[in-house]
Amino acid sequence: MKKTIVVTASVAGLLAGCGGSGADVARECSAMHRLIGDVSAKGMQQIGAPDQLAATYDGAAKAIREHGARSGDDAVAKAAEDVGAAWSALAAHVRSGSARVPSLGPVTEAGAALRRACEP
Repeated sequence: MKKTIVVTASVAGLLAGCGGSGADVARECSAMHRLIGDVSAKGMQQIGAPDQLAATYDGAAKAIREHGARSGDDAVAKAAEDVGAAWSALAAHVRSGSARVPSLGPVTEAGAALRRACEP
């Protein structure tokens, strides 16, 4: 349970910075900002349900990739792809049942890149 709290809390760290310039970038960065908040809140409610948490990460990974692609901005799309990959890896780790805390480096790095890409 402790590892799930750490992973879920790290997702919340992705929240800052999505603002963007240009209508498409701003709209999609705003949508990703909401998605990240939703994933964080939902994840905290699913701490005791690893299958549900993994499904949340998988669904969010797909959604954030779609938002990134719709932004029309290569940097935003790449950063969203990286966040999606990090969430997919977290989903796989949660599903594995491993007692090891997953590396949060990819989530942190992808989140920082997304913040930079979404900055005006």
